[in-house]
Amino acid sequence: MPGDAKTLEAGGSLFTRKAVQRLAVAAFGLAASVSCWLILRSPADDQLADLHVYWGGTRWVEHGLALYDFHAENGDPFTYPPFAALVMAPLARLPFGAAGVMWTALSLLTIVGVGRLVAGRALHVAPSRRLTTSWLVAVGVLASAPGQSDIHFGQVSLFIVAAVLADGLGATGSRWHGALTGVAAAVKLTPLLFILYLAVTGQRRAAANATAGFMVATGLAWLVMPRDSTQFWTSAIFASDRVMDLTALGNQSVNGMLLRAGLAPGALTGVWVVLVGSLVIVALWRARQLTQAGQAERAVILMGCATVAASPVSWTHHQFWTVIAGVLLLGTTGQARRIAGALLLILMTINAGTIVAALGTPTPGAGYLADNLRALAACMLCTSALLAMSDLRLPLPASASVPHRWLRTRPRLVAVTLTTALIGFLVLPVPSRATLAVTPSSAAAAVAQVTAAWPTCYPTASCGTAGPLYPVNYSVDFTDRGITVSGLAAADVTRVEYLPAPGRPSIPIPLGRTPTGDQAFEFTTGDTTYGQLLVFGTHAQPLGEHGDKLRTG
Repeated sequence: MPGDAKTLEAGGSLFTRKAVQRLAVAAFGLAASVSCWLILRSPADDQLADLHVYWGGTRWVEHGLALYDFHAENGDPFTYPPFAALVMAPLARLPFGAAGVMWTALSLLTIVGVGRLVAGRALHVAPSRRLTTSWLVAVGVLASAPGQSDIHFGQVSLFIVAAVLADGLGATGSRWHGALTGVAAAVKLTPLLFILYLAVTGQRRAAANATAGFMVATGLAWLVMPRDSTQFWTSAIFASDRVMDLTALGNQSVNGMLLRAGLAPGALTGVWVVLVGSLVIVALWRARQLTQAGQAERAVILMGCATVAASPVSWTHHQFWTVIAGVLLLGTTGQARRIAGALLLILMTINAGTIVAALGTPTPGAGYLADNLRALAACMLCTSALLAMSDLRLPLPASASVPHRWLRTRPRLVAVTLTTALIGFLVLPVPSRATLAVTPSSAAAAVAQVTAAWPTCYPTASCGTAGPLYPVNYSVDFTDRGITVSGLAAADVTRVEYLPAPGRPSIPIPLGRTPTGDQAFEFTTGDTTYGQLLVFGTHAQPLGEHGDKLRTG
């Protein structure tokens, strides 16, 4: 009987494990199918939008045109280093439909590979449970906001994270450790921070391999594409206006968080340098501790979170590292860490800002806090001991100073930091969602209003005090209804949008054609303190932000 009982117990356990595995595989298949269906349901100009940039950019170069003059049909430019165009050159040989199918299939397979990497080399799951855990991790990654964003846009971010993760977790072998990270950094610059991590943690050979990989890949691109390489490394790399609107909520980096706080441009750079510099130093210190404690895999994931927080732009599809950190916490020991991991995975799957906005926010700061929770989570993962299996209390000499000893008291430091941050966010003077209502006038009403309001200069191409009409000229009037903005747009302007505040959705403003060929627009809003007027030309080409008069009132 005892033997039979053990057999039944083992059989029951095996059956349960297989059942969970089948359920996980089915869930991944369902999630993958829904993701593909959503791509097909999207408008034609929004299907795999970023893949359009890669595919179109490589074709553009093959016709002898300058890579960084390229814009896709939706207006997005090619923003990656020239080596990325070389890597993606095979896409140009395929029709876009075939390229999209291949790219999506490779993305889904890569997510499965990430699941295997995390289960086997980060969570160190026993071989008997590794396959089941791999599929569970893959489901979590695919269902997350970064996973869905990457699949929807046809992004390269997943491949970059997978390459660095495989390299950092030792899947490439000790001889070539670091080289794949360097090559990945030549495709997209964010992994460059890992080279500094390798040097600081004493992995000199890996740091040398990473540096060599980056230099060889970049040098190869320079030989093949000298004009484009010169343009990228001397000018395009510094043109932040090429990377969409950095204040959008999808940019969950420290820079995006500061931009949404409405800091003055003069103060923004200094504050960002101090915060990011401090964050990177603390993250490197934590990573060095983890490596010395034999937890190098956790150090790699921590540094991935640091790249999310420190990069000037970290769109949703960049934030896989935060999801992986949540998986690691959920699969580790300790109830507090598991709860933190579960909360982190929920945060990286649902949009807290949207939920808080629907429920109503008691203060502007509360809405701002919800909108930036993912950025704050990445920062906290860099500075806390959450990713450590222990408290990492390394030996200190007896002569260590009192402040140094106090800093080692993790719970107190974390509590003080979080309390201070929460108080700061709740009192920040960010715009309230309730005051951002915008009412655009119809095209006909805008024409009538502008011709009546500006009789002395209309219909000439110059009105008001702002000079010639290019691309827009407008007036700002305070009325009983609120603040009315009315003006003219040049004939080649195809779209005008009003952004009530950084991080909020932009609102299309109807354009009415005047008898002289110019265009008129008008809208009313309750607050223009943070307003931006975005203007676009033919082929959705951005013509800049023209909201100076809005913000000066």
